Amino acid sequence: MTTTTTETTVDGIAHALASACIDTLREIVAQSTPETVMAAAEAQARDAGTDNPEAVRGVLHAYLVALEGIRQAIAEPVVHVQLAPASSDTEGGEL
Repeated sequence: MTTTTTETTVDGIAHALASACIDTLREIVAQSTPETVMAAAEAQARDAGTDNPEAVRGVLHAYLVALEGIRQAIAEPVVHVQLAPASSDTEGGEL
């Protein structure tokens, strides 16, 4: 199923979720320091059953990957390319 921009814009649930994401990101930014982010990663690693430095670095890396994915998706919108079907009179990929 392909979702168009118009369908997404009309979808109130999707819009509410996007707004909640923005609110959450603003709250994170307002309260964040390297120390608070590290403390959150340490707590998450502890909750997973380990709090060694490698586990904490893994959690921090996962945070960064998620945030970078959001940043890239916003900065570089996906361009959809549709290829035209080949003509029935072409052979071997020649047009």
